Order: sequence, then structure tokens, then C-alpha cells
Amino acid sequence: MRRGGPGILPRVAAVAAALGLLAAVIFADSIGLGPGAGTGRFRVISAILATGLLTYAILGGRFGSLFRAIGLVSAWAVVVALSLEVASFAFSRLDPARSGGAPARVEPPWGASPSGIEYEPFTGWGNDPCTASPGVILDAAGLRTVPGSSTDPSAFTVYVYGGDAVLGASIADSATIPCFIQEGLDSFRQGPVRVENRARPGWTSTQALVDLVLSLRSGAEPDFVLFIGGFEDASAAWSAGAAGGHLCMEAMGSCLANPGRGAGGGPWRAALESTETWGFVSSMLPGSAGSVTGGGDGSAPESLGVEAAGIFLSNAAMAGNLGRIYGFECRFCWLPGVLGSGKPLAPPEQALVDAMMDLGHDAADFAALLATCSEEIEAADPRESEIVSLASSLDSLEGIVFTGSSGTCMTADGNQAVARAILAGLGY
Repeated sequence: MRRGGPGILPRVAAVAAALGLLAAVIFADSIGLGPGAGTGRFRVISAILATGLLTYAILGGRFGSLFRAIGLVSAWAVVVALSLEVASFAFSRLDPARSGGAPARVEPPWGASPSGIEYEPFTGWGNDPCTASPGVILDAAGLRTVPGSSTDPSAFTVYVYGGDAVLGASIADSATIPCFIQEGLDSFRQGPVRVENRARPGWTSTQALVDLVLSLRSGAEPDFVLFIGGFEDASAAWSAGAAGGHLCMEAMGSCLANPGRGAGGGPWRAALESTETWGFVSSMLPGSAGSVTGGGDGSAPESLGVEAAGIFLSNAAMAGNLGRIYGFECRFCWLPGVLGSGKPLAPPEQALVDAMMDLGHDAADFAALLATCSEEIEAADPRESEIVSLASSLDSLEGIVFTGSSGTCMTADGNQAVARAILAGLGY
């Protein structure tokens, strides 16, 4: 005699359990299960279990047949995926131009995604106190501490913007460029002085300008605004093939699209993007990273350098106009790093340059782009008082000055020399 399906009691129990799980999903916040770490995963898993229990309650004895059907479909899906992978591998080897294993340049080959950051609207990202580098002390506003900075509301206030060189994540608070500017102004000025280190990892001059505008709209009243950098502007132009964007835009995509989340798409996306099928299909799509060569839109390095310098100069001009409206002075200081320096390089600095140049034609082209930026900025109209080139401010120093994989971060001696050059240019 054929054995019947499950009795009514197991099916009723399955319905009850499913309804309980769905209630937990819907009312998780009310019963103290969220928000918090893991709440999202709990809801997804509970919803899947509830769906399985309801399916069992409806199908009864046919539930096993459903499992066999799912297994069969999954097996065929694996066969199809493996077949596509083999076919993509063959096509990519027959046509190397479409190979997923040798993608076109997307980010600067020596660069890395900014670290120690969190999502911020409009500017893209800011300093994250939870993941900041060891020794980097941030205040409540996410700004790095400047020792000796006055808290007097009437203090002479200086905003110092920039990227990694100004943030100084690898050195002590007392050895950053803003700290040396604070010490210099304390010596030369009467009354309290407050210097704010408003640098963020990888920030371009455009991001700094956006933050300045937001601060002014919020009622901030700086007396002086400094931007120190420029390497990130050039690097962003190189990675995107056009000037004006943010650095590492590809890697920061998920952070910008999902506030509060880090860059990258997690292990599943990383595994998918490592397949031959992904590389081959991506190379077929118009406008994808794999369908372009050279500098994004094919621009020559020198042309991109002119564009990047134009953005830098335009941002300086806009900051100057804001200064005339809101009553502050400003300077945009060009500091290209080790690739644009004329100082005698110490062996570790030469090793940095060799490592950057050892990556082939792309790196050499970027050096040409950076050199063009320097030429354009240094040739700016001398009446544009907002523009200051610091490219030669470190030429007389001996020993190690430049550090970091991009050669833009500096030792305490380098930071002090930059601060002195800035103060000297201001008449201090």
C-alpha cells in the first residue's frame, strides 16, 4: 500500500512557524531585534526559512519532488556556467584585445583606494574615526587634531585643505603641515589662532571647494583658506580620462551608491569579476572599462594635464571669488610630490620613483601628465594671487622627504619646509 503524505499536524506546525518568522521579520525593531549589526541578514534568512515552511505546508508530500526539481535545475545551471567560462577563456585567448585578464587602465597603477573613510554627501567621503590610521586623532567633526589650535570663537581661523600629504596619516599630529602653520602663525600674529586640518584621504581641489561652499553656507567664517596638493587632481584625470572627477571613482562607486558602506562589492562580486565570462562580457559592452584603451577617452597625457591644470586653476579662481564675497583670503598651493620635485633623491625616494615607473608605459605617461600640470600652473597669470607653486620648495632639502606609494606624503622636515614656504609667501 502506498504511503500517504505528511499528516495535517506537521503542515499546521509549519504554517505557524512560518508566520512566527514573518512576524519577527516585520516587527524586528519593535521587539528589540534591530537595528544593529546582523539584523539585515537575520531578516533575509528568516524570510527564506518562512518561504520554505509555507511551501512545505502547501505541497505536503510533493515537497520532495520540488527539491529534486530544484537540484536538477541547479545542476544544469552549473553546466551552462562552466561552458560559458570555457568558451570565454577560448575567445579571450584567440582575441587578446578582449581578454579579461589584461583590463585597460581604470585607476592609477600605483594608487590605492582611499582608506580610513566614510560616506559623505556632496564631497563623496570624509574621515572615518572608526577606521582611521593608528595615531590619527579626529575631533567630533572628523577633522584631524592640530595641537595648539585655539578654541576661542574670535580666533584668527585658517582652513587647510588637501589630500594625504596634508592629512599626514603616517606621522604624529605635531608634525603635519597644518600644525607647523599653527606654530608659525602663533609666532608671528598677536591674539589667538585656530588652524583646522580639513584634509581627507585622496581629496581633489574640487572636493575641497565643495566642502568650503557647504561650510560657508552653514555659517562658517574663516579668515584664510589654504588648499595644498594637486597630485590627486592629476591622478583623477588620468584614471577617468577627463579632468574634474574624484580619485578612485571606480573603487568608491559602491560607497557613493550605498551611504555608510565601504568601497567594493564584497566577496561575491569579487569572485564574479574574477571570472573569464565577466571579463569577456564586460569587454563587449560600450563604455565599459574593458572597451577603452589609453587615457579613458583616448586623450594624450599632455592634453589631460592641461585639463587637470585648468580645473585646479578654475577652482582657485572660484575660491578667490568666494573670499571676496565672504571676506577671507585664500591660496591654492600646487605640490605635485616626488615625481614633480627637483630635490636630490635619497635612495628610498629613488626606489619610490623606480617602483612607479617600473609599471610600464602608463606610468611614464602619467609622469608626462603631471609635468604638464606643473608647467601650466607655474605659467599662470601672476596677477592671480590665489595660485602658489610649491614644486621647488623642497629642492634644497637633503635626506628622505617623500614617503608613501604615491610619493606625496612627507616627513616632518618636508612638512615644515612646506609650511615655511607658505608663510613666507604670505609675508610672515
